[in-house]
Amino acid sequence: MFPTQGTLVLDNGEQHEADSTESWDGDISSGATKTGDITIPVSDLAAANSINNLRFKFDSFYDTDDYDDDNSNHDYDMSFNLNN
Repeated sequence: MFPTQGTLVLDNGEQHEADSTESWDGDISSGATKTGDITIPVSDLAAANSINNLRFKFDSFYDTDDYDDDNSNHDYDMSFNLNN
């Protein structure tokens, strides 16, 4: 999983790439948990409550020799509605 390489889209049309100084992307073993922070700089924000929705997208994949495995690549695309 690579959330620190994700993209954030704001409802005002701005799009920004993640800018995390942490490096916790990569392999996650079955049953394991990883945590970390993702930093995304926003340049043209008039006020924090001016955003009502944000969309975050990132990629994930795992190695497999099974060419029929359609689950080996997954794009996470999630939206968050903010209560202002």
